[in-house]
Amino acid sequence: MSFKPSYLISPALLSQVEQIAAIRERILSAAVQVPWIPALQKDTRVRNAHSSTAIEGNPLTLEQVRAIEEGREISGHRDATTARSRQLFRRAALRGKECEENRDHSRRRS
Repeated sequence: MSFKPSYLISPALLSQVEQIAAIRERILSAAVQVPWIPALQKDTRVRNAHSSTAIEGNPLTLEQVRAIEEGREISGHRDATTARSRQLFRRAALRGKECEENRDHSRRRS
C-alpha cells in the first residue's frame, strides 16, 4: 500500500517548494558576521560548564566559574576544590566545543 497524499503536486506548488529550498540554502550557507556572537558563545560555554558541573557537585557560583574560565584565581576555596572545579570546567567546555563543532559540521552537510 503506497502513500497517497491528499493534495496534488502542481507546477505552482513545485515552484514554491523550489524557491523555499533555494532560500533555505542561501540562509544556511551565509556567513553571519555579528560582533556579539563570540561573546554569546563564551557566555553559553560558561553557563553550560557551571550548570553541568554543579550537577557533579561543584560548589562554585556562576561568577566563580567565569573567573576560572578567564584564568583568574578564586579566593575562599581550598586548592583541591579549585583544582577539581578547573578539571570539571575544562571537561564541560570541551563537551560544549564538541557540540559546536558537530553542529557546524551538520550544517555544512545539509
